[in-house]
Amino acid sequence: KYDEVYIYEDEYYKNMFGATKKRKQCTLSIGFTEGSGNLSKVLQMYCLMNGAYKEQLAPYIPKIRTGVLANSQAFVSLLREMGQKDELFGNEKLKKIIIYLMARKVKSPEIYVPKEIYTNVEDGLNDFIKLREKYIRNLHDQTIIPDNRKQPHPYLGEMTIRDWLYFIIHHSNRHLIHIQNQIASV
Repeated sequence: KYDEVYIYEDEYYKNMFGATKKRKQCTLSIGFTEGSGNLSKVLQMYCLMNGAYKEQLAPYIPKIRTGVLANSQAFVSLLREMGQKDELFGNEKLKKIIIYLMARKVKSPEIYVPKEIYTNVEDGLNDFIKLREKYIRNLHDQTIIPDNRKQPHPYLGEMTIRDWLYFIIHHSNRHLIHIQNQIASV
């Protein structure tokens, strides 16, 4: 859930004298942490996508990674309210997150790694097309209903079924763009 905010004393940083110190950091949801910088990326993307809390959030973004936000009740409350009242995803937001953050590589959980080893492009492409056709059939016969029931994503947290369908589209496009870039670089 995106209204879950945790404060952990688990960030190590170097102070101005070069000594390694430990301090609190703010973590949103399942791992958007202040110390690693991915909280900053998510909140910047939220602001770029004109999220409803963009104006209230903007002054805090430069303070991420300074160690002060974990002690700011106003910031923590704002994150919780934002997670409860504003949609983080949806088609356009997922597209921007998945396509425009391509530089950030995320290792797939083992259960999602394809087990097939293709010896030629045609076999892989045929399986890809069959899977997409199956999704379309399941939507038409209402085996899959694009509603607001939620299922967890290993990195993005809770997503509605509708979000999952958008995710599949944009995730596939991300792979196609990556393939096109690989071909162009050869």
